[in-house]
Amino acid sequence: MSIKALNTISFKNIWLVSFPIILSNVAQNIVNVTDTAFLGHVGEIELGAAGNAGIFYFVMVMLGFGFSVGCQILIGRRNGEENFTAIGKLFNVSLFASVGMGIMMFLLLRFGSGAFLSNFTASPRILENAIAYLDYRSIGIIFVYINVLFMAFFTGITKTKILIFITLVQSVVNVFLDYGLIFGNFGLPELGIEGAAIASVISEASASLLFVFYTLKFVDLKKYGLFQFNRLEFSALKRAYKIASPIMLQNTISLSSWFIFFLIIEQMGERELAISHIVRSIYMVMMIPLFGFSSATSSLVSNVIGEGGVNHVFKLVRNIIILSVSATVIMMIINLSFPIQILSVYTQDVDLINACLPVLHVITATMFMFSIAYILFSAVTGTGNTLHSLAIEVITIIAYLYGAYLIGVKYDFSIATVWCSEFIYFGGMGLFSFIYLWKYNWTMKQDLRIIYMGTPDFAVAPLKALIETGFNIVGVITSPDKPAGRGQKIMQSAVKQFADQYELKTLQPTNLKNPEFIEELKALNANFQIVVAFRMLPEIVWNMPEHGTMNLHASLLPQYRGAAPINWAIINGEKETGVSTFLLKHEIDTGDLLEQEKVTIDPNMTAGELHDILMEVGARLVVQSTSAIANGTTNPKPQQDLKLKAAPKIFKADCKIDWTQPIDQIHNFIRGLSPYPAAWSTIQAKENGKKLTFKIQEVDKIIDPHNLATGTIITDDKTEIKIAVDGGFIQLNKIQLEGKKAMETRTLLNGFKIGEFELV
Repeated sequence: MSIKALNTISFKNIWLVSFPIILSNVAQNIVNVTDTAFLGHVGEIELGAAGNAGIFYFVMVMLGFGFSVGCQILIGRRNGEENFTAIGKLFNVSLFASVGMGIMMFLLLRFGSGAFLSNFTASPRILENAIAYLDYRSIGIIFVYINVLFMAFFTGITKTKILIFITLVQSVVNVFLDYGLIFGNFGLPELGIEGAAIASVISEASASLLFVFYTLKFVDLKKYGLFQFNRLEFSALKRAYKIASPIMLQNTISLSSWFIFFLIIEQMGERELAISHIVRSIYMVMMIPLFGFSSATSSLVSNVIGEGGVNHVFKLVRNIIILSVSATVIMMIINLSFPIQILSVYTQDVDLINACLPVLHVITATMFMFSIAYILFSAVTGTGNTLHSLAIEVITIIAYLYGAYLIGVKYDFSIATVWCSEFIYFGGMGLFSFIYLWKYNWTMKQDLRIIYMGTPDFAVAPLKALIETGFNIVGVITSPDKPAGRGQKIMQSAVKQFADQYELKTLQPTNLKNPEFIEELKALNANFQIVVAFRMLPEIVWNMPEHGTMNLHASLLPQYRGAAPINWAIINGEKETGVSTFLLKHEIDTGDLLEQEKVTIDPNMTAGELHDILMEVGARLVVQSTSAIANGTTNPKPQQDLKLKAAPKIFKADCKIDWTQPIDQIHNFIRGLSPYPAAWSTIQAKENGKKLTFKIQEVDKIIDPHNLATGTIITDDKTEIKIAVDGGFIQLNKIQLEGKKAMETRTLLNGFKIGEFELV
C-alpha cells in the first residue's frame, strides 16, 4: 500500500483540498445570491427572467465545465504519477480549445437565445427581459471557459488556495457593480436587469486576468511546460475529449434538466417561478460545501489511483461522505432555524415569503440525500469511467423530469410538491453510483498495474484496446528511436508514437539487462506485464511482476512458434490460424496457454491482410485475457505436445522464388511474404545480360495446363505479365523493381519492356 495514497485519503488532506474549493464556491455563489437578491427587489418579472436566462446560460457553460472536469481527472492522474510535462501539454492545448469553444458559445447565445427561448416561455414580459439579460451576459462565457480550465489545473495538482483569492475578488467586483449598475448607485447608470449581466461579465473577466497573472508569476512554468503555444500537441486533446465528452454531455443534460424543470414551473405561473428562483438561490448556497467536496472527490480519487492506491478509494469516499454529511447537517439546522430571516434577504413581500416556506422545507430535506449521493457520483467520475456516470445521470434525469411533469402539469399539485421530485433525482443518483462502486469490477482494472511492451503496428491495437477498456497502463517499453530512410531521419516505433498521444510513461532501453533500466522498471511498481511483438525478455524482466508476464502470439500455439508465424502459416498453405495468449517461461513461446481464437485464411489472402485481421482479434483477446487475470478467473493450460511446425525469422535469401515448384506452392509463397519482406526474383536482359531484381507484391493464380517452359515470361507489353509454372500461370499484378516504388503492372509497362528480359 502506498504511503502517499494513505496521506491523500486522510481527513486532513481532504479538508486541505476541499476547503479552498468550498471558499471559492462561497465567493462564486455570492454572485448568484447578489443577482437574485437585488433583482428580487426590482420585481418578480426581472427575478424570473434573470433566473431562467441564467440557467440557460449555464447550460452552455456546462460544455466548458464538463471539458474542464475531464482535464482535471487527467491532470490529477498525471500529478499522482508525477508526470508533470504531460500536464503542461494537456493544459496548453486545452486552453486553446477552451477559448475556441467559448467563442462558439458566445455566438450561439448572442444570436440564437431569443429564438430558442421564445418557443418555451409563456410570459412575454419574462421573455423580453431574459433576452435583454443574455445580450450582455453572453460575452462572459469566453472568460468562464478560461476560468474553469484554470480551476481544473489548480484542483488537479491539489493547489487550490489560489481559488479562494480569485473568486473572492470576482465576487467583490460583482457585488459592487451589481449594486451600482442595477440601481444606479456610485454614479453609475441605472440599468436594471442589464446591469446585473454587465456586472457578471466584468467580474468573470477580472478572474481570468488574475488566473493568468498568478500562473505567470507564481507557478513553475518550466516544470509543467505551460504556455508553450508554439508546440501545441493536439493529440493530447484526444484523451481529454474521450474522458470529457461524456462529462460534457452529462453536465449539459443535467443543467438542461433544471432548465426544463423551471420551464415546467413557468407554466404554473409567474409567482411560482419567482418562488422557485428564490428557493433555487438558497438551494445553491446550501450546496456550496457539497460542490467543494464533490470536486475534491473526483480529483482525489484520480490522484489515489495514479499513486497506485486503488484499494484506498473506498475509504477515501467514506471519509469525504462523513465530512459532507456533517457540513450538510449544519446547513440544514441553519435553514430550519432562521427561514424567515433567510427569505427576507430576497424579498420583503410577506405573502411571497410565506409561499416560499413549504418549498424551503422540501429542499432542506433533500440535502441530506444530496450530501451522500453527489459524493458517490463524483467518485464514479473520478475513476475515469465517465460513460457510466453519463448513464447514471441520464437515467435519473428521465425519472426526475417525468415525475416533475406529472406532479406539476398533469395533476396540478402545489409548487412544494413539484420540488419533491428532487428526491427522485438524488435517490436514483446515489443508488446507481453505489451499485457501480461496490459491484462493478473497475477496482480490479485499476488495481492491475500494467507495463506494456511492444514495437510495431501489431502491438498498437491491443494497447489501445486496454486503455479504452479502462486498464491502468503505468508504463510502456518499446525500441529506441533510430535513423531510417535515405535522409536518416530519426523514427519512433508505432507503439512509442501511440503512447505519446496518451502521455504514457515510456522507456526505450537498448539493453534489457541494464541495471538502470531494471531499477526504472521496478520503480513503476507494476504487478502484470503484457508483451506483443517485442524482443525476447530476460528472466529478470519477465519474472518480475506478481501476476507474471503475458504474451500475445499470432498463431494457434504450439504451432508456429517463432518470429514469423503469420508468414509461415500462409506459405505452408494453412486454411486457418489464430492468436494465442500465454504466460511466459524460459523456453520461447512455450508457456501455459490462457486463451485462443481461430481465424480462417482465405485462399488469396496475403500476410498483410491476415496481419490486420489478427491484430484486431488479438487486441480483443488481450483485453479478454487481462480481464480474466484481473478477476482471478484464469485457467492456464500447458501446451500440447504435437508434431510442430516452426515459424523462424525470415531473411532476404529465404524470399527468393523457386519457379520450378508447383503453382500452389509459389502462390502461397508470394502471398505469405506480401507486402513485407516480399518475395523476389531476378530477370536478365536478353541482349546485354544486365540483371535486375524485382519484388512481387500482388499476384493471381491461373490454373491452365500448358506446354511452355517453366519460368517463361508472357506479356503484351501493355497490361499483363504472366510467368509460366507447373500447373498454370502466376499473373503479376504489382511489382517493385530495385530502386523503384511498387507499381501496378499497367503502370510499370508504360516505360519498361519486360519482354526484353528472361528469368534467371
